[in-house]
Amino acid sequence: MGKITTIHGCIFGYPGSMNRSDRFSRLVGENARALDQLPATDEHPPLTRNMFSITASDYTQPGFYKYQMIHFAASLKYIDEAWEEWIRKLEVLLRGMYWKKVNLKLELEWPPVGFEHRSYEYTWLPTNVALNACFGSESPLPIGEWVFSGGPRSFENKSP
Repeated sequence: MGKITTIHGCIFGYPGSMNRSDRFSRLVGENARALDQLPATDEHPPLTRNMFSITASDYTQPGFYKYQMIHFAASLKYIDEAWEEWIRKLEVLLRGMYWKKVNLKLELEWPPVGFEHRSYEYTWLPTNVALNACFGSESPLPIGEWVFSGGPRSFENKSP
C-alpha cells in the first residue's frame, strides 16, 4: 500500500476590476493561456492541465470580485520524495502568470489510514518590485519574484 498525498490550493489571479475590462480581460486570458500550456500528461511528479480550474468570468454573475480564482488539486501516490521538484514545476508556471498570492496545502498520509497524517501550508507572495512591474504599469510583466513561506521544500530523510 502506498503513501497518499493530496495537494490543493488557489492562485489569486490579477487583482483588477471588471470595469477596466480591457486590461483585466487580457491578463485573465494570459493566465488561462499559461494553464493551457501545461501538459496533459507529465512524468512523476506530475503537474498537468487537468489539476487546475479557473472560476469562469463569462457568466452574468461571475464567481470573483477583482481576483481571478484559479483552483488546483490532486491526489497522488508518494510525492514526498519528489516534492521539491513539484514545487519547482509550480514555480515555473507562476513565473508566466499574473497573480497576487498563492496558497497551497499539502497533506501526507501513511497507511494504514489514520496511522500518520502530516499537513503543511505554503504561501507565495510577490515582492514589491514584482508587484510594481506587474500592476504598476500599462505593460505589465508576469510575477517573476516572490517571498516563499510555509512547510519544507524537501522531505529527504523525513519519512517515518
